[in-house]
Amino acid sequence: EIRPRDWSSDVCSSDLNDGFDSTFEYFQVAPRITSFSPAGATPGSGTTVTLTGFNFSNTDFSPVLVYFNDRLSPSVFVVTDLPGGAQLTATVPADGVSGPLSIVTRAGFDTTPVPFLFPPEIQKLDPPKAAAGDTIKVIGKSMLGVSSVFFADIPATFTIQSPTNLLVTVPTNAPDHYLFAANPLYISTGSPFLLLPRIARIEPSHADADQVIAIRGTGLRNILSVAIAGKPATIASNPSSSVVYVKVPQAAQTGPVLITTSNGTNTSQGLFYGNPSISSFNPTRGAVGTPEREHSLRQLIDRVVLTYVKAGREHGYFRTDEDATVFEHELTY
Repeated sequence: EIRPRDWSSDVCSSDLNDGFDSTFEYFQVAPRITSFSPAGATPGSGTTVTLTGFNFSNTDFSPVLVYFNDRLSPSVFVVTDLPGGAQLTATVPADGVSGPLSIVTRAGFDTTPVPFLFPPEIQKLDPPKAAAGDTIKVIGKSMLGVSSVFFADIPATFTIQSPTNLLVTVPTNAPDHYLFAANPLYISTGSPFLLLPRIARIEPSHADADQVIAIRGTGLRNILSVAIAGKPATIASNPSSSVVYVKVPQAAQTGPVLITTSNGTNTSQGLFYGNPSISSFNPTRGAVGTPEREHSLRQLIDRVVLTYVKAGREHGYFRTDEDATVFEHELTY
């Protein structure tokens, strides 16, 4: 027979037509927790928690066990256990961590669907430095029940991995500050966090020397240096942590941008393209004011044709010297 939820422990008996019989032992029903108060406490505070429900005692008067998550309460006292309801008190353990409350009797156990809360404790950030959008692991205690995570006053998205781990995504506007974890009752002490720089784009990606370009991204503060394709660039201004303006160095070539801040470095995924420039040429044939300057179409034709003929002879284009001579004369005359 399936027992109702509110049955309580009692002598098991059967009613027959010609009489009845009873067991020598009580039939014990598993416990059921319906509520508890308060909702949380600090470890080692000696706080007494009251649990309300049904079937909180053992028929042989053996001890009833209460667990705060997986930590055993040092003291449990059954106040009352009647068919209409039961109540007991349990002392918070000195090493308590957030998690469900459980009661264990000889007949079975019951666990609360919501956790009893202790203050979350952050012991380590892995890694302690990260860029916006990266995921970091928050390692500590009492992570079950955490409802919010903040970088200073900037909220972050997170998932609870275990009673000791959170996975947190660094928000775009996270500051260099402390990371906090909080549940509905308590907030942790902060753990130091540093935001690494990250370059998102270069505007424009093509520019001449001494032109000012914008480098946009996150964590662009306390900048120590900027280099474009390996050449140091002068910082024109750094109005916010999302942009820095720099002057393109002389003879800048195509290559990535490297930014170094007090927290770390980042190299752009995209490239900066230096506009082409001519610094010299050789030979200087035809330069105005030089004796090499050509003064007739005949000179131009001779130079071009002889250049082709020379290359053809060197690379075996012609089968014979006579073929080379014929080629030269046909183009020249």
